Amino acid sequence: MDHLQKGVFRLVEADVWLEGLRNMWLFISSFMPLYHIII
Repeated sequence: MDHLQKGVFRLVEADVWLEGLRNMWLFISSFMPLYHIII
């Protein structure tokens, strides 16, 4: 694998990671009101 290909792969990997974090945060924040009701 050459440098360009490796660089593109890293960018894609980082993008997937950020997307995952964003989705997880949306998931958690949508449950936050429920926590306040329960506690």
